[in-house]
Amino acid sequence: YVGASPIIRGLSDDKHLTKLEAAARGIPTAPWSLFRRGAPVDVARCPPARRWVIKPNNSSASWGIRDAQDRSELAQAVAEIHALDHDAIVEPFIEGSDVEVPVITTAGVPAMLPMMIFEQADPSHLRTYQEKRDLVDRSQKYSLKLFDDAEVGARLVRYTMDMAEVFRPFDYGRFEFRVDFATGEIRLLEVNLNCNLWSEKVFGRAAIAAGFTQTDLIETIVAESMIRQLVGF
Repeated sequence: YVGASPIIRGLSDDKHLTKLEAAARGIPTAPWSLFRRGAPVDVARCPPARRWVIKPNNSSASWGIRDAQDRSELAQAVAEIHALDHDAIVEPFIEGSDVEVPVITTAGVPAMLPMMIFEQADPSHLRTYQEKRDLVDRSQKYSLKLFDDAEVGARLVRYTMDMAEVFRPFDYGRFEFRVDFATGEIRLLEVNLNCNLWSEKVFGRAAIAAGFTQTDLIETIVAESMIRQLVGF
């Protein structure tokens, strides 16, 4: 199991459980409501907001993401996600850009690669699955670049290392935060312990910035996984 053991992968894949771990450690995350498929749905218990984001509780790359402006739209969005056989998680929409913290492990110890930012031209834009997978042209909406804000970066280091302890031992993971640069607020979005390793995405670009080749990156992750699982020993 590259990434982490199945139960740890499950913990990170469940956004609700990840956010509970963050909240328990004082790491800021947006308020949320979870609607398990098959359980009663009462959107009145969702946190107050002018706009909500609704997505499958274990989606990847924003698959199935929706937004809503009122509670009628909110109920419809939850129903649509349940119809896809997924639990639904609801959060207030937070303006800003996503800062990604890629973490590998060396001898089981978490080590951060350079942070990357998906810098958005419009902080209110809701990034879609198609945009995240580069299935459409998103060049005018946001760009992926190295993140170099020292003050925000210092807080992200602290939050990431605290969250990394939740999931040890793991081989690699992307810790994602939404940063509102107008207010300075940081919110943990999710943790992905089996994320995309394409050379043009976060891990590939961060690895190059750290002096790794793509081959070095893959070999490091696979070797860590084999050592963690005592494969060949």
